[in-house]
Amino acid sequence: MICNPGWQLFARDGSPAACSAVSLFIVGCVLTHLLKARAVRRAFYRLAGIVKVLTAAVSLPTAVMLIPLIPKAIALPSRQQLNGINYAQSC
Repeated sequence: MICNPGWQLFARDGSPAACSAVSLFIVGCVLTHLLKARAVRRAFYRLAGIVKVLTAAVSLPTAVMLIPLIPKAIALPSRQQLNGINYAQSC
């Protein structure tokens, strides 16, 4: 699992499936780009097509799972608010 503070929203609100889906989507996109870069020397068109189909198959459920998290993400405090909280706690 990717350790990034932004991903805590997924874990905290009980959405590990959404976190996994986003991770799979990102891995699929990276593989697609790597295969395109590899095509300069030797093309793997069939493998690239399979990776693109799998990435597309993951993207729609990922988008559906993220819809309920949009209001929660908008409600997260801004950087200025977090800096104010940190400053208040340090004094």
